[in-house]
Parts: sequence; C-alpha cells; structure tokens
Amino acid sequence: MLTFDSTAAAASPAKSRTGFYEASDTVKAGHRISFRGKLTTAGGTPLGGYKVDLMRTYNGSKWFRVASPRSYSNGKVSVTNVKIKATAKYRWVFRGTAKYAKSWSRTQKVVAKVPINLRIVKAAAAQKGDPYRYGASGPNSFDCSGLTQYAHKQVGIKLPRTSKQQYSKVRKISKSYRKPGDLLFFHRGGSVYHAAIYAGNGQMWTAPQSGESVKKAKIYNSSYYVGRAW
Repeated sequence: MLTFDSTAAAASPAKSRTGFYEASDTVKAGHRISFRGKLTTAGGTPLGGYKVDLMRTYNGSKWFRVASPRSYSNGKVSVTNVKIKATAKYRWVFRGTAKYAKSWSRTQKVVAKVPINLRIVKAAAAQKGDPYRYGASGPNSFDCSGLTQYAHKQVGIKLPRTSKQQYSKVRKISKSYRKPGDLLFFHRGGSVYHAAIYAGNGQMWTAPQSGESVKKAKIYNSSYYVGRAW
C-alpha cells in the first residue's frame, strides 16, 4: 500500500503544504496495488467531499489521470486495484476551489519488477530484424543458438554456445508447463538441431536460417524439447 498526503491551504495569503508518507516501492509487474492520500487545510483540518486526482507519468514529460475519487469526511482519499504495468511516478492533485487553493503531493515512484523470464523474451524481441548469420552471437546478427545465448546473457544467465550444448545444461521441462522465456530445442530423432525462445501463445522468437532475420513465429512442429535456464 502506498500512501500520499495532499494538503490544501486556504486561499491567499496562506500557502499549500504537500508531502507523502512512504518511500518508493517495488511491485511485480501486472500486480494491483492501492493508493491512499489525505486532503486537509494548511492547519490540518480534514476537507471532505472534494475531488482529488491520482496522476501518473511514465517518462516525466506528461501526467495522465488514473482516477478522481472524492475525499471522505476525514479528508482521506483512496484508489484501489491499480494495475502496475511499468515503472512510473504517481502523485495526488487537488485542483482547488474558490475557497481552497490548488495543491499536489510530491511524486511517488513505483518500480514494476519484470520477472526474469519475461526479460529474456524482451531481450530476444529487441533483436527483431537482425539478420541471420551462421556462427554469429550478436549484437547485430545471430544464428539460432547465438540469439538464445545473447538473450539470456542480457539478464545475467550464461549459456553454452551451441544448441546441443545448451540443451545439455538446462533443466528439462514438460511441454505442458512451458512458460515464456523457456528454451525450445527442435530435434530429429532426438538429435537437437535448432533452438528458440518461447514467446507464449504458441509462438517463439527465433533466428531461422540464412536469408532470414530474427522474428516471432509460430512453433512449426511438435518435435521439440523444452528447457529452462532461469
């Protein structure tokens, strides 16, 4: 739970006071959290029945309104079940009335922690369009196992160079338990010849073959093993 305090002051000459209660927080991306705040006069008297905006910015250049709850009789405001998709900054904004001046809280940074398996997928996706080149392991061209090795390296995981070596080192996973970020090892008669990164929804990130480039594609056959390095 993140708590802010937004203090509205009486109109001129009194000044506004604002602040927040808690330090920055870190949550898992996709989780939902609640925000709490309080609206009072400069002297601390609660202000009830006033609309207070919860605002958010992802890059600091523009603020967007998340919700606009009204304060309770004790001055408190709240917004529940806010889904945290990415790291962002939040603040409460009281836009003022004829009687009370505009006021806003200090910003509160919420860090969205992306699970390591999704970071692997993101690292592979960032190579989209890079050409296939046999023996290449990035950063501008790749073969199949060069891509899988490179994507894992971006999150601090070391993998051997070839698809067969990678398969020998990773933990084996049942197909029914595969998750985005897992490795797919295609084989003929049990002999691994190609590696890719599972992207979810029956798709994968792959550096296919000469003349093609890194792309997301459908899993093209069922002759593959699943391995997990994260």
